[in-house]
Amino acid sequence: MHMQSGSRVILIIGGGPAGVSCAIQLKRYGLEPVIFEKNEVGGLMKNANLVENYLGFPEGISGSEFAQRLKRQIKRFGVKVYFEKVNRLDHNGERFALETNKQKIGAEIVVIASGTRAIRPLEPKIPEDARDLVLSEIYPILDVVDRKIAIIGAGDAAFDNAKSFAKRNDVIILNRGEDVRCLPVLWQTVRNRKVDYRKRARVTQVRRVSDGLMLTVEQDSEIRMLNVDYLILAIGREPELDFLGESVKKNLENLKEQQKLFMIGDVKNGAYRQVAIATGDGVRTAMEIYRSSQKGDV
Repeated sequence: MHMQSGSRVILIIGGGPAGVSCAIQLKRYGLEPVIFEKNEVGGLMKNANLVENYLGFPEGISGSEFAQRLKRQIKRFGVKVYFEKVNRLDHNGERFALETNKQKIGAEIVVIASGTRAIRPLEPKIPEDARDLVLSEIYPILDVVDRKIAIIGAGDAAFDNAKSFAKRNDVIILNRGEDVRCLPVLWQTVRNRKVDYRKRARVTQVRRVSDGLMLTVEQDSEIRMLNVDYLILAIGREPELDFLGESVKKNLENLKEQQKLFMIGDVKNGAYRQVAIATGDGVRTAMEIYRSSQKGDV
């Protein structure tokens, strides 16, 4: 493990739209952003079927293509990216210390753009031997064909996932409740593609079988068995902040008020998880950091 540092280095945790937009804008100001990304640049964009509300793409753009464009853009600006998971972020009163499995690096300013992680339901319990067929992030199986895929959820993510698979697979949406919480356009698209939608359908057991998964589904007081190839969990997301040390947690609001720590994108936006909002967050935060640097605070 080695220590790096620099008065102009600004650490960005997360390489999704928020982190990338912040890094590019900082580069334009002559500052030195460094991104730490645990997987690949683009964040959750690779799960998105089609982004239709981002200006400049009148026909929409697939999430995977959007992520590829982000990669090309940060390469053009020369943004340094470490593909390392951040294990811990601490603050000693003056500087931050960010730690991965490979290095420890210090900085005066940190931008958290770590996004969200999927909420795992307490029920059904997923057995160890079935976990490779139960997913929250769908990008590993986006190319599958002629499979039967069950999705637990009733919001935008569940219906967008269904939209991604429905052209080439049999898709079943299992809504544990009554209400549909997705955008009307997603509901209409999924219905047009003849997705099997079931309300009041609760999965109580998951078992690995020779040809995939066997789900026990309770619906209207009846028990049905459902054989599928994959089960996707899309019941909600929560901020990804496990790496925060106690020194940061205790002084979180003070660090933000002093403009030493910034949170941008999905990690702070709750239900307002949109690529346009995340991108705007990144650019605005970079502008705030630059203004502080001009005053001599950075």
